[in-house]
Amino acid sequence: MEVRRQQRAEGNRASRESPSFTVKVEDLKIVYRWIERYRKPQVYAQVFFDSVFALNFLDVVRIIGSGEGFVIETPRKSQEKSTIMIPITSGRRIGRFTELPTFQAAERVTHLGRHDAFVVPIGGRLELDGVLLQEALLG
Repeated sequence: MEVRRQQRAEGNRASRESPSFTVKVEDLKIVYRWIERYRKPQVYAQVFFDSVFALNFLDVVRIIGSGEGFVIETPRKSQEKSTIMIPITSGRRIGRFTELPTFQAAERVTHLGRHDAFVVPIGGRLELDGVLLQEALLG
C-alpha cells in the first residue's frame, strides 16, 4: 500500500489502489452452501510477505450486496472467470511475519502432462493475533 501511495504522489495511477481479496463469483454459492450445511464460519485470507489479512465470508456478501467497495474483473490468469476484487482495507490484519521464510523452486507434472513451476516457502515465523482472528471468524 505504501508503494501505491508513492506512485500517486509521483502522479502515476495503478489499476487498483491496494491489494485485494479475490473472490471467484462461481465460489460464492459453494461457500454459502458449505456454511449452511456445517454451520462453520469461513474467511478469505490473503497472505503477503509481511502480513496476513482476513475477511469474513458474510462480510463479502454484505459488500457485494451494497453494490460498492469492490470491482469485478475477468483476469486472464484466472481463465477469465469473473472475480470480485475487494480491497484489503475491507478486511483485518490478523497476523505479521516476524521472520520471513526463504523460498525454494519446485515443479510438479499434472496428470495431463503439464509442468507447473512454483515456489515453496521454507521456515519463517508468523504471529497471529488471536482476538483479531476470532473477530474475523465471527464477522
